[in-house]
Amino acid sequence: MFVYSAKHDAATISGIFRKMAPADCAMIGMSSAGGCIVDGTWLANEGFFLAVQGIHDPGGVYASFDTSFPDQVPKFWDANGSHVARLREKGVEKFGQQQKSLESRVKTLVSRTVAEVFEDAKAKAQAKGIPEQPGFSIVFTSGAFPDAATEAVLDFSIGDSRFPLIGGGAWTTDDLPCTVSHSSGESMGHVQHELGIAGLLCWPSCHAAGAFCSGLKKNESTGGIITKCSGPNIIAEIDGKPAFDVYREWVGTDVFTDDDVAEALKAAKEGGALDGEITMGAGMPFFDKLAESGKPISQCGALGVALSGKYDGTELQKVAVPVSWDTETKTIATLVGVSEGQKVCLMEGAKAEVRDRTVRVAEQIVAGRGFEMDHIVGNFTFMCLLNWALTGDDGMQSLAEDLCETLGWVPMLAMIGGPEFGNMADGIGSAGSYMTSELVFSSKHVNEEMRGLKRQLTQLSPDGNHILSRTKSTQRRDVSNTEEC
Repeated sequence: MFVYSAKHDAATISGIFRKMAPADCAMIGMSSAGGCIVDGTWLANEGFFLAVQGIHDPGGVYASFDTSFPDQVPKFWDANGSHVARLREKGVEKFGQQQKSLESRVKTLVSRTVAEVFEDAKAKAQAKGIPEQPGFSIVFTSGAFPDAATEAVLDFSIGDSRFPLIGGGAWTTDDLPCTVSHSSGESMGHVQHELGIAGLLCWPSCHAAGAFCSGLKKNESTGGIITKCSGPNIIAEIDGKPAFDVYREWVGTDVFTDDDVAEALKAAKEGGALDGEITMGAGMPFFDKLAESGKPISQCGALGVALSGKYDGTELQKVAVPVSWDTETKTIATLVGVSEGQKVCLMEGAKAEVRDRTVRVAEQIVAGRGFEMDHIVGNFTFMCLLNWALTGDDGMQSLAEDLCETLGWVPMLAMIGGPEFGNMADGIGSAGSYMTSELVFSSKHVNEEMRGLKRQLTQLSPDGNHILSRTKSTQRRDVSNTEEC
């Protein structure tokens, strides 16, 4: 895997790595937003950074895949932020129908692409004595509809549980293009996609485990039902009322005042937004002010969409960060998928909590899977861009050191972007925002019995002390007092 900044020429970078790599080595890469972490060091360098992580596992099987999305499929921002002109022109109903049709095409394309390599790779794994279920998958995307793309990959899971999935979406903090890259060992070529997906299906010869978590919790004083959507990412109504109006009520019109709205609209307009559209960047100063006032609402005003079922009596949420609010159509656009009938609420949490939770996730993987420290040989982490946006370079360096300390200073690569991919506790969802997804590699052979959870890890509870694993029924394991933690 290789990581590069959007300021690099992706074709040149992947071409160089292709020449350096062995002929049978498959590679995937992606532009990371703002920087990346390598072995305890945060690399930013004013937007220029480059990193590579290799998996040396002759006993395992690794199959790569990639495909471009149709030209009609928007980029993340076009799908969920600068969609406003088309939404207003076509109306909520027609725009929603078109978006759902495009989402369906994305899922079909990804499914066909994965199918081309899955059965052959699975057969090779079984011939080596490795279980037929993939040990994990790493997926990078650029373009809209991440939920559909990742679901298409996870549909190849075997049996009653899903294999761990980790990765995320390409994001940039400037106007440069986001890209994903792929180079297969067979073709020796390399391709980049501004709209597309690149991934690895992995049957490692040694145990690996992953987990997915947010540093945010449900705001108990807010909540409603999504009663109308416009496609997979636009909330039009909550409890039968315009979504933007309900959102303002939840935040509090005494703090989200008309003057605040006017100020955010002005800032968004200066950044290229349409009249009446508030973009996420323009709204951030308001949420900073909100936090300073003591109101327990997360930075960026994140929403939480309830997962199906309850877990030990607790309702868990998939975090859906708004990327724009349209004051004309009264709609809210989110980075990840939402649907009618889902419960939705505001989420709360301090700036540092989302960053600190990254370390906690690593601790819980070690504890829940039953790894000893000398079993751990590497780590790959994908985290939300907000880790950096909210805590800066100093915060990311602190995170880098704490994460490496937790895992014994093994080789590590961490990148940032959005949305983030992982396994939700309901066994259905796979894309979230304001979250952290992590994978820990071990030296223990895949056929060795581990004393921890037999299933791979999925989502952590809001307090970070419980691992929630989904098989035919949800399991709960308290790891708050384990020796490793």
